[in-house]
Amino acid sequence: MEKKTFDEKEVQTLLFAAQNDDKEAATKLVERFKPLVLSIVNKYSRKVSEREDVVQVGMVGLTKAIQKFDLSVDRKFISYAVPTIAGEIKRYFRDCTWDVHVPRRVKEFYMHVNRAINDLNEHLQRSPNVNEIAEHLQVKEDIVLETMELMNGYNTLSLEATVDSGAVGAPSTYYDYQGVVDSNYEKFENHLVLKQSLQYLSTQEREIVELLFFENWTQMEVAHKFGVSQMHISRMRRKILMKLKNMIHVHDGMYSAQYFSKKA
Repeated sequence: MEKKTFDEKEVQTLLFAAQNDDKEAATKLVERFKPLVLSIVNKYSRKVSEREDVVQVGMVGLTKAIQKFDLSVDRKFISYAVPTIAGEIKRYFRDCTWDVHVPRRVKEFYMHVNRAINDLNEHLQRSPNVNEIAEHLQVKEDIVLETMELMNGYNTLSLEATVDSGAVGAPSTYYDYQGVVDSNYEKFENHLVLKQSLQYLSTQEREIVELLFFENWTQMEVAHKFGVSQMHISRMRRKILMKLKNMIHVHDGMYSAQYFSKKA
């Protein structure tokens, strides 16, 4: 029967081989520690729909841990792998899963608030109020209120969402309410809006945009570069395009307001 666990000496041997381009050794390590990745994913993943993406991110973290673990240090590999995998997942939630731009401090504190709400729900057997959350986290109530308010930016409403206007023949989705683009807009204005919108993307999202739309890489090539599946890159591409569409719409509204204020 095939051995299902490795002792630390075997792990160290496989790590040495993997770090010297032994793909078979790397594969064995990935298979051995995949349950560890799944256990960490279960701790951080909040939605079934995002689980596959989070697992992919966790596997990226495991791969990084395998390649970067210092064999000269006298410690177990798992003590390095756990924070590396968890850190990769935390960065993913902080940088890649928000539909709109919010301050980094809010993104980081959001995880603590969300965990506190879950813990207090279980302890109190009801939804906690702001004061209870603040007391649990030992922070001021206004910090919790700000975080909870901006938590709405985690998921925005899709432009394809149905609109119940109650009128016969009225637009059926938010997308139907979008105004027609003025054909007289100068190209440099469009370029400016796009340039400003790109700054709201994470470093990884901007790199994906550059590779797909400026370097003409295929999704498979980009997936190979980041060590994830092609389906993962496809989902990220759709999310990025929707985020850019929302931000460009916001910028258009800002320019219109500035134009009419000057005419007033």
